Amino acid sequence: MFKKLIFLALMIAFTPVFARADILNAADSPTSRVLEYSSYNLNFRFFSGGNMQAKIDFGIFQFLTLGFSCELDNFVGAEQIKTAMPALFIKMLIYSGDMKMPSVALGYDGQGYFSNSQYSADYEQDPRGVFLILGKELFFESFMINAGLNSNSFKGDGIRFFANGSLPVIQDYFILLSELDNIGGSKSMRINLGVRLRISSTVDADFIIRDCWADDMPGRIPNERVFKVSHTGRF
Repeated sequence: MFKKLIFLALMIAFTPVFARADILNAADSPTSRVLEYSSYNLNFRFFSGGNMQAKIDFGIFQFLTLGFSCELDNFVGAEQIKTAMPALFIKMLIYSGDMKMPSVALGYDGQGYFSNSQYSADYEQDPRGVFLILGKELFFESFMINAGLNSNSFKGDGIRFFANGSLPVIQDYFILLSELDNIGGSKSMRINLGVRLRISSTVDADFIIRDCWADDMPGRIPNERVFKVSHTGRF
């Protein structure tokens, strides 16, 4: 049943509409941008173990994005699907930035990575929790740099830092993604690299290598390959 619902959602996602492509995230970490009012972003992220995360976000105000996500373990394959507890995402644009000052956003992300049990909010890699981001276009047009901090106080991991960048190589059709995540966390920093391909004005496909050059240890998958497809439209 889950697979039929996801297939239907994918068909809807590729229906042509007039909107912009994904702007909310780099590889893993968020950017300082929010969705435009009355727009939405639907994405499906496929990763190790046949797992999948489905997420939908809505631009409910010009400065506020609200979303929900859920991890489905064993989605690809013959094993029984395990459904994690749905998670909340919210991001508020505090300051839109100008020629000198960066944009500032504040938010919360309750989605973790690798759910441990059926309908649980317990993950091997913790949710980002509360985050604060600064974002700025540097050096030339569309070269975006974001840096921020986050804390999941429920896990007692203190404050962690992250930074990401997106570099358009062929206008907005081919974009390089780079990211440093979980800096200062109880587990080691993650290096994530990827490319974003613009399939159409409303559809992006991301090919990501996550946790590059990491040690093979519990809770980590070195050089994990991730595929994500995103669609943005209006309601």
